[in-house]
Amino acid sequence: MNSDREVVLAAYDDLDAAFDKVLGLSFDAFAHTEKLNLQNRMERNLRRAPTVQHQLINSLAAEADPKALGGTSLADVLSTRLRISKQEAKWRIKQAELLGPRQSITGEPLAPKLPNVAAAQARGEIGAEHVRIIEKFFDDLPGHIDSQTRDYAETDLARIATGFGPTQFRAAADRLALLLNQDGDPPNDAERARRRYLTIDKQDADGMSRIHGLLDPEARATIEAVWAKLAAPGMCNPEDKTPCVDGEPGEDAVRRDMRSQGQRNHDALNAMGRSVLASGELGKHNGLPCTIIVVQMMHHSSAV
Repeated sequence: MNSDREVVLAAYDDLDAAFDKVLGLSFDAFAHTEKLNLQNRMERNLRRAPTVQHQLINSLAAEADPKALGGTSLADVLSTRLRISKQEAKWRIKQAELLGPRQSITGEPLAPKLPNVAAAQARGEIGAEHVRIIEKFFDDLPGHIDSQTRDYAETDLARIATGFGPTQFRAAADRLALLLNQDGDPPNDAERARRRYLTIDKQDADGMSRIHGLLDPEARATIEAVWAKLAAPGMCNPEDKTPCVDGEPGEDAVRRDMRSQGQRNHDALNAMGRSVLASGELGKHNGLPCTIIVVQMMHHSSAV
């Protein structure tokens, strides 16, 4: 056991020393084509590096207690120790789950969930952009596609990715997804429930936040019903001294309303949220009544 530890530590020492040596080199004597060849060799090794990370991350996920390492979760631990965002940490954990070595319940070694993609990454033939495209392909693939077809698709994607850049590969992956689901997704509540999501990005420096997601039919119908009323011209206009939030807006309010449809949708959603907060139906959160706190200096607002 100790000898295995010594081998690993010695190999990492050699890796550190080799990288330090490369960093100190000058490439002035090389022709342009030779510089490109050297860059290609470096890119290959950088693409192979995540293969080692997958093994370490999966081992930590299976054995380590995040609290003992000073975090609330493995993503929190990685984010702090590696000085990366939690979003990036979560993506690396997901990558490791897909492309790293696994173990059965009885401890037997298992191949990665995407074995051909993992092998291509280990050879340095595909990079992070290829992996993200493949990950999205399987995230979007309908649940009714059988496992054998998924295995064939994984094999094809791994092969195709080694010959194309991200733009061409994304187009090829889209074509394959279309071929596998030519008739479209059959109506399926479970599939719609799996794909639904709504997220708000971190605030920009000006306090604005981007929002994106995928609504199920009920959520869309609900929001459209609200917009039909509250996003009509003249309704919920923050530029009015007394915005109309009930009944019908007056002709003057409609005429003064210069907002775009998108802006009216935004203001209607805001008015709907304020109405729910004012109703008191949300009760308390962590023992405090739900309300809105706006901190101007931080460009941050939240409901507590």
